[in-house]
Amino acid sequence: MRKTTLLTVILLTTLTPTVWAQSDPVNDEMLKNGFYGAGTYTGNSEYNVNLYNGNLIVAIPLLTLPGRAGHDLHLTMSYNSKQLTREEYSQYGVSYWDGRFFQEGPTSGRWLINSWPTLEYYAGYYCYFTTPDGAVHDLDRFEGPYIYASDGSGLRYNTGLQRMESLDGSYFDFSTAGLVHHVDRNGNRITYQSGNPRTITDTLGRHVLIYLSGVQVGQIVVQNDPTFIEDDLVYQFDYEAKFVHQFLAVIGSCGSPTSFYDYEHRHWHYRHYGVTTWFGIGQSVPVLSNLTLPNGTSYHFTYNDDVISTCPGYPAVTLSTL
Repeated sequence: MRKTTLLTVILLTTLTPTVWAQSDPVNDEMLKNGFYGAGTYTGNSEYNVNLYNGNLIVAIPLLTLPGRAGHDLHLTMSYNSKQLTREEYSQYGVSYWDGRFFQEGPTSGRWLINSWPTLEYYAGYYCYFTTPDGAVHDLDRFEGPYIYASDGSGLRYNTGLQRMESLDGSYFDFSTAGLVHHVDRNGNRITYQSGNPRTITDTLGRHVLIYLSGVQVGQIVVQNDPTFIEDDLVYQFDYEAKFVHQFLAVIGSCGSPTSFYDYEHRHWHYRHYGVTTWFGIGQSVPVLSNLTLPNGTSYHFTYNDDVISTCPGYPAVTLSTL
């Protein structure tokens, strides 16, 4: 019997931890991160494409700095166990620019604040923008000094100022090499710079430093004042390895057409039959297992392994579920 898909959202504060759950279609979760799935993903069997039948989302409000006229600076760090990692993929007969749109995930859950916004721009030809939450936007409508996105996001790239602008008035400033400023409509900003902590600057000129340790973010230190180390807020994270089988199945009926998270140019989807391989993935990946807040409160997350029978002639599929 298949488990009902469960989306678990845990909002953590230093005072009152709150836990609740709700169901959420897989395709909605994909779209929130800017990815496109092949198929509608409304049938129960199609949820088996995911690494986790249950999706763990953890949101941690790191800080709130009061600003002028109610223009406060809020910073929340979130973890999504189903967040896909965009990877480049190549094979014989597939060009680099075609292969770059394949998804070679999921590889692991990840903390969204840890992502670096990137811009790939070649005048008159293409403009690709990746946001800190993993969304990938293709801007392809050239009008004077602006390049507009055609994906409904409302983004436009200002080639003169070298910044990616949003409808809400916020923008990403790429004008300085090796440095990216994310500025909201109120003037608060997050600065991304290689080899340095994330720097949060509010409208009053106050600074907060966010130290992230390790690719998987083993620890976060929120530093309000460098002279008072004892006032630092320290968040600690632990992970465990779960095996991702190279066979990720979409099980309807054996031999019938099936789809999975795979696309070319975001428009022309491949159709697959029975069990499909996902570019040879078969590896252990880290998932969040423990979280400790600055006040000592600790949360532990466990995962189960489901063995799903497949079409005749194919091995059984093991999927890790929350």
